[in-house]
Amino acid sequence: MADSANPKDDAEPIPPADSPPHAPQRKDYDRLPFQLDDDYNRTKSPESERQNYDRLPFLRKSGVCSFIIVSHLIVGIVGRCVPFIGLLGLVTTLGVISVCISALTGPIYYNKWKKDGTLKSWSWGNKIAAVIILIIFIGVYAALMWFLFASGQFGGTPPTG
Repeated sequence: MADSANPKDDAEPIPPADSPPHAPQRKDYDRLPFQLDDDYNRTKSPESERQNYDRLPFLRKSGVCSFIIVSHLIVGIVGRCVPFIGLLGLVTTLGVISVCISALTGPIYYNKWKKDGTLKSWSWGNKIAAVIILIIFIGVYAALMWFLFASGQFGGTPPTG
């Protein structure tokens, strides 16, 4: 036996009763520094995760993003009937573009949890929809600017020749 102050240091770890005798034993140094203990994962509650949801930026919350998109649709429909409501379409368009950029640059979270305790997020289908919406918006606004410039309504003189 080695010369150590504590004879327990030289002893082999006792395997758990339900593990086979040839199973490797887990030691503290087998764990990565950012991994949490299994006991921590078992004691996580939705209440602690809810605090994390509340601290998310507002463009990372599904409810806010859905509200912006639905309000743009409502303004588009009502703006045809009610005067000056259509002007809000400019504001809501910027909101929809910012939602699309947020969806493409990171996850948008629901206020719901998966079984493992993490927040649910929008799927890849939402990211594909964001790309399509951005292409449509950029195409429509580019065509509108070209039309206004070509007809002389943009403030300049129309091109000649």
